[in-house]
Amino acid sequence: MNPFALLSIFQRVRAQARVCPVCKHRQVVSGDRQGEPVRCDKCGATIPPQPKTT
Repeated sequence: MNPFALLSIFQRVRAQARVCPVCKHRQVVSGDRQGEPVRCDKCGATIPPQPKTT
C-alpha cells in the first residue's frame, strides 16, 4: 500500500478521535457528530466536542 495514503488515513482517524475525560478511553467519532457531545462507549460519561483550531 502507498505509505502516503496510509498516513492520510491514520491522520483522519486521529483527527476524529476523542479522549474521555473520566476514563481516558479513546474513541473515534463520525464526522457528522464532531460538533456535538457524545457518550463514552466504556464508562458512559459525556465527551465534550473538541474546540475548533484555526
